[in-house]
Amino acid sequence: MRKHRTFDYDANNQYQVFVPPGNLKAIGLSLEWTNEAGEAVTLDELGFVRLFDPSGGKVWDFRLSRMYGWVDWLLPGAQRFSSSAGAAAQAFIYIPMDVTKAQQNIVRLGTGYTLEFQHDSLTTQALDLTATVLLQSGLGVQRYMPIYQDFNIRSMSAETDPEPLPRKNVAYVIAQQTANQTVFKLRKDGNILYDLTDEQTDFVVAFEGESKTYAARSGNTVPVVFSLYRENLLTEVIGSDYEFGVVSSDASVEGTTVEIRVDDVAYQTTVQVVQAVQDKKILQQPMARTVLATA
Repeated sequence: MRKHRTFDYDANNQYQVFVPPGNLKAIGLSLEWTNEAGEAVTLDELGFVRLFDPSGGKVWDFRLSRMYGWVDWLLPGAQRFSSSAGAAAQAFIYIPMDVTKAQQNIVRLGTGYTLEFQHDSLTTQALDLTATVLLQSGLGVQRYMPIYQDFNIRSMSAETDPEPLPRKNVAYVIAQQTANQTVFKLRKDGNILYDLTDEQTDFVVAFEGESKTYAARSGNTVPVVFSLYRENLLTEVIGSDYEFGVVSSDASVEGTTVEIRVDDVAYQTTVQVVQAVQDKKILQQPMARTVLATA
């Protein structure tokens, strides 16, 4: 990684950085500060990151703590956070361009992309908070552009059908865990992918990713990760019909989705593959057999 821009983050609750064009494998954010006496900045209080394309369209919009929690599940050990009251503190948050453990996808950014950082309360909690944006370049093939977006949806009061999740080509649904959640449901194209109690998510989600005991680790940094990209095939995630819901006494459920944006040619090719597979399955349905009794 190489240093791109360093800025005073506690004095500016909103700061924008232009991203130079090139092939990117990841973006890193390094933060160093001293906590005020009696204050200990949390991951949630580090704020938000947004990425805008040259036309001003929002590509990313997520809380840094959400990215930290998901990457901690995907690539354990890639990040760091240390913060104690009145003491020197630091954080490093890794934002990958590949949403798998392979870390082989790159993104070719043109001119005009802008990163925006925003926080609410660091000015009164931290002294001399310095933020450094780091860029990791690399060679490779761009298969997709990852889209990171936070969400806030109503909780379900009972085990009813989950509500539509307005997303496209979803690779992961990442829900922030609370003690009041009891059931998680996720559907794609009418098919149930996940229907688990909170206890069952401990085993299933840990089995599919980095092993963690979710129920034993409190706080907003530990998410429940639902993967729709388990075989690392684009055909797994192409779609726009998603439903997600959580039974909870909380008023709402917060989290992040990881979507995959592919170019028109790749998208149409993948759609055709999906359709061909579906047609093949229909054609290969076994015919009914008639067994004749013999005298």
